Amino acid sequence: PAMAWIGPSNSFNNARLSVSRRSLSTLVPPQSDPRLPWKLTKNFAAMSVLVAVCDASVDTPAGFATSLLDPHVAQIGTGFLCLCMVLSSLFVAPHVVSFFGAKGGLVVGISLATSYAALFGSATLEEPGSDEQWAVYLLACFCTGTGAGVMWTAQGVFFSNTCAAMSDGDMPSILTSDGESAVREAVTAALGGRFAA
Repeated sequence: PAMAWIGPSNSFNNARLSVSRRSLSTLVPPQSDPRLPWKLTKNFAAMSVLVAVCDASVDTPAGFATSLLDPHVAQIGTGFLCLCMVLSSLFVAPHVVSFFGAKGGLVVGISLATSYAALFGSATLEEPGSDEQWAVYLLACFCTGTGAGVMWTAQGVFFSNTCAAMSDGDMPSILTSDGESAVREAVTAALGGRFAA
């Protein structure tokens, strides 16, 4: 469906928007739907809760890692998790989100990231410092780091798509001095506050 962009020129705004129309059209129901703002808000709230639950399922065991695992295994593994997350967000996540879209990328990322809890539990059952504990915990860190990189990238695309959809369409255009839409800024600020809360 054709999208109406707020601003001085369609080509300017289309070039500035880093989200493809295809991924936006899979997120947004038709613009004539009067319940659109409610649907978008509901979808955004659901995404926020799922990301928070996923993050808690990773952060809670990671907090206990140094006390329940061999300290050397825990320290190296947690550093490996962070390295995998950065590399995944740079090299893996763009391709996953491009292929599956924002929602699909969230599902893939959350699925991989939440595997940490089960694999961490398995690692605590192994002999401290054993090869088995190293293998299971490093696998947990690899899966979680890769999943977290994909999840946070997909969340950013989902956030951007939602802000674009809520600020476009039937909402009035309020242009600032540099030609940008103040509506988009207000929507982004409101949704960013909800996500952080």
